[in-house]
Amino acid sequence: MLDLGLFGFVVIGLFVGIPAGLLTVFIVRIFKIKNICKLQEKVNSNLDNFLKTANFVTTNKLLLNDIATWDKEESICKKHILIDNKNKQFCLVDYEKEDMFIFDFDEFLDYEIYENESKRTTGQSIGGNKHSSFTAETNDVCKDLKLIIRLNRYDKPQICYKIIYDFCNMGSGTDKSSFVYKECISTLQEAISFLEIIKNENTPKTANTSLKTKTIFCPYCGKKNSYDADTCKHCGAPIK
Repeated sequence: MLDLGLFGFVVIGLFVGIPAGLLTVFIVRIFKIKNICKLQEKVNSNLDNFLKTANFVTTNKLLLNDIATWDKEESICKKHILIDNKNKQFCLVDYEKEDMFIFDFDEFLDYEIYENESKRTTGQSIGGNKHSSFTAETNDVCKDLKLIIRLNRYDKPQICYKIIYDFCNMGSGTDKSSFVYKECISTLQEAISFLEIIKNENTPKTANTSLKTKTIFCPYCGKKNSYDADTCKHCGAPIK
């Protein structure tokens, strides 16, 4: 049912001469945004119930803005990534399948970001911002933007978070200089920073000094040799 506020807008729009076609597109967009918000609210409510029975302590919550919820103050409708630093776990949500999964930090493999169907390389820039985490694109309009998180799990090898997408099937996209795009990118960057931390933690740490870089001094001539040398390369005396 059309609420009174929206009905009033339509009446005023027709009165001032806004084409009926534009008003129709506006109304369809409003209803689709409401439906997306309701769906994501339902999934997040199920997520709360799911975590109540799981061995998961939420120590941090990342809220991802998307094209439908970027201007909403209520966190319940935004896409979630939950972190449990105590148990080294994180919870990801498949909003399309309305399912949620808990992963250990060491089950995280990598992430990829796709914008306008092109893969963006991590460590570079986005949208012309050199401080961002993936490459900028020459196209000034974003028609789709998604984060794919890859995991070392047979039951769920990846989870995709759609950030910008054409939910009205209009094909127009989102201007990269717009506030909408910047708000979506801002929270996406927070998620990327968290994933980079896990990635670094999962990277095998090398010893402070390896056998190749460690040195030992000859007790006879006092000159430096590699740590694994049996004899001094300078005077030939036995070292070990």
